[in-house]
Amino acid sequence: MREALLRSFFVLSMSLITTVHAVPDTTQALQANVHGVPILYQFGRLDTDNLKGNASMSSAGCLVRLDITSFVREGSRLLAHEVGHCLDMYLLGGSHGGFRDEGRVYGDYFAAPAEGFAEAWAEAYVRKCGDLLAPLGFPVADGTCEPPLASDVTPTRIAGP
Repeated sequence: MREALLRSFFVLSMSLITTVHAVPDTTQALQANVHGVPILYQFGRLDTDNLKGNASMSSAGCLVRLDITSFVREGSRLLAHEVGHCLDMYLLGGSHGGFRDEGRVYGDYFAAPAEGFAEAWAEAYVRKCGDLLAPLGFPVADGTCEPPLASDVTPTRIAGP
């Protein structure tokens, strides 16, 4: 079912697919909202090797840029990780929920505080909501679930892979 939803979303979002460059065009983005944070999803081919996605602040909200191939392969997990960055920036003021290097339980890449928090939020999201995309603001009717609060994701509440 997850693959069918991703394929359907891919067909619906073809007009949003573009090469994602350093200066993004936020007019070509899917608008969403998670816990009051405005999020703009932009899909394409990222022009940086090995980058699956990134999140940055913009005047319109949190811009989440995703490599379409990585998104189709990883779905809600990749989205939740990038949304974790948005929640950290907008709701926690970039404090990373108190993470230092605790995210290393997910792998060396996640030892950085920002990456550790984002991955821990993604892990909490997937545990609670599974593969659902709608709770992350996607226009698909794949179910309902209340995403975890950013304030509930702390170094003492993480679980390893």
